[in-house]
Amino acid sequence: LASTAVVVTISNRAITGNSGLAYAGISHAGGQLTVVNTTISQNIARSSGPGGIRAWAGALTTTLTNTTIVSNTRGGLNRSAGTMTDYNSIIAYNSGSDFTSTDITSGGYNLASDGSCSFLTATGDITNTDPFLWPLADNGGDTQTHALYPDSPALDAIPGGSCSLSQDQRGFPRPYGSACDIGAFDSQGFTLTLSITGGNNQSAEINTDFAGPLQVTLVNSDTNESIPRQVITFTGPSSGASITPS
Repeated sequence: LASTAVVVTISNRAITGNSGLAYAGISHAGGQLTVVNTTISQNIARSSGPGGIRAWAGALTTTLTNTTIVSNTRGGLNRSAGTMTDYNSIIAYNSGSDFTSTDITSGGYNLASDGSCSFLTATGDITNTDPFLWPLADNGGDTQTHALYPDSPALDAIPGGSCSLSQDQRGFPRPYGSACDIGAFDSQGFTLTLSITGGNNQSAEINTDFAGPLQVTLVNSDTNESIPRQVITFTGPSSGASITPS
C-alpha cells in the first residue's frame, strides 16, 4: 500500500507464510488501511521487521479489529507514520517483541503475550498473558485460523455490547453465547466425550481396582481434537456404580 489516496479493507483473510527481506505480512506505506477478522501469522522478515504489520512513510490510518497477529519474526506491529488503533485483537508469540513501537492507540479488549505494549491500558486490555492458541490450522471456513484452548483468557472476554461483528473470520456466529472472543477466531464451544477404549462398562468386586483406568477425552468442537492440560473431575453417585465426568 503506497499511495495516500488508497483506502483498503482486508477482512476474513489469512496472511501467512510470507517471507521478505524487510517486512513480510503487511507493509502499509500510504492511505487508509482497515484489517478485520484476519489472521496474520508465521511471516518471516529476514532483515528488518516487523513480520506482522508495519505502518510507515505515507500511511494515514491503520485500524485493526478482531485480528490475530501471532508467531511472526522481528515483531508483530510497528507504527512510524499516521495513526494505528487496535480493537479486540490478539498480538502474541512474535519474535523480538509483539510491538516494536509504542505510539499506538488501544480501542480496548486487546490481548498481548508480552510487556512491550505499554499503551494497552483501555477497558478489557490484557498484557503479559499467554492467549493459549492452537497452531494454525483449517478450523472451518475458507482460511486457516488459530483456535483457542478452553482456558484461553481470550474466551468470552468481550461483553456482548462491545462486539462490533456478527461473524468471525470463518463466517461462524459471533458471539457464540453472551460474549465475544478476542481475536479473529470465535470459539463455538467444547464437548466432553467418553473414550470408547477408555475403560467403560467394567465391573469389579468391592474394594478391588478395575482392570483398566477409566478415561475421558475433552474434544474441541471447533477442531475435533483432544485438548490437553485440563482437569476433569469424576463425581460418583450416592448409590450405584457410575460416574459423571465434568
